[in-house]
Amino acid sequence: MIRSEPRVLIIGQPDFLSPEAERELARQGTVILGPHRADRAISLLQSSLKVDGAIIELDMEEEAFSRAVDALEKQGMPFLFAVSCRPQAEEGARPYGGYVLGEGEAEIAAILEALSREAE
Repeated sequence: MIRSEPRVLIIGQPDFLSPEAERELARQGTVILGPHRADRAISLLQSSLKVDGAIIELDMEEEAFSRAVDALEKQGMPFLFAVSCRPQAEEGARPYGGYVLGEGEAEIAAILEALSREAE
């Protein structure tokens, strides 16, 4: 179960977490760890750092993405994937239905709720 002030590891490029998303996560009681690139995040996971869940940038380089997912799965850590902004759907294509880290209060709340469900 994720605690009332969850410690969430953000794995992605330095610009993955917008200032607005960072403020909203903090406002909703989240202790933000990152964003960190995959190698640094993996090192943190292997240390004694307490982490309740992770948000992984979906647009990461494939090898780094795989290493991060493997490390999280080995730890039994709840995680989810997100993008920093909603991609433009091509004409006739289904719109993106995943998590968007930079879309405000409701989306941040949905992300934190999903992490909490994954931890149960």
